[in-house]
Amino acid sequence: GRLIVRPGDHTRNYTSLTDVTLDGTPYVLSGGRWYQIDKDLAKEVQTYFDQIAKVDLPEAEAGETEERYNNRIKATNADLL
Repeated sequence: GRLIVRPGDHTRNYTSLTDVTLDGTPYVLSGGRWYQIDKDLAKEVQTYFDQIAKVDLPEAEAGETEERYNNRIKATNADLL
C-alpha cells in the first residue's frame, strides 16, 4: 500500500513516524501533528545515527505493550536497554 501524507494532517492513530517524504521534503509526525524537517538537519541526524553500532533486539510477544517488552528485556538482558 501507499501512505499518503499531507502536511498539517492530524491523526489519533499514530504519534510518530519516520522517513516520510513529500515532494522531496522530510516530515515527522509528533503528538498527532505533522512538522516539516529541515533537509540539512535530517541529513545531520541520519549521519549521526548511521555511525552508531546496531544491535538485534528480540521480537515482541503477541499483545505485549512497550512497557512490558522493556521490562522483559531488562530482566533478561539489561545491556540492551
